[in-house]
Amino acid sequence: MLLMVLVNFASTRPDITIVGTWVSLTDAKSKYIFSNDNHAKFYYNGELLDTFTYHVTPTSPQCGVDMQDYLEKNPNTSILVLVSTKDDVKNCDLMVFGDSAQRLTLNPFERPGGETFKRQ
Repeated sequence: MLLMVLVNFASTRPDITIVGTWVSLTDAKSKYIFSNDNHAKFYYNGELLDTFTYHVTPTSPQCGVDMQDYLEKNPNTSILVLVSTKDDVKNCDLMVFGDSAQRLTLNPFERPGGETFKRQ
């Protein structure tokens, strides 16, 4: 099961929000929906695979990783923490918005890879 945690400009860029629907650019079957009540849903191929609570923070450490130096050098990056409501698994990724908040790149902590999503 894919669990991902995102990072948002919410604290440093109040004009940009993660709330909404995000579809992967590399796999259109992969979709996140973030709501105003700090809940998120992950769908794959139309099937709900997991639900999360989430919060956005500009502070480190999160998920046992100190990213403060990186955050200070990249002020438009924050950390989004997702906690699965199925098994309480907590994950953290760095999230960077691009293209006037229409694209969102998620980079997992201490794992290779990343994924870019487009606002739907």
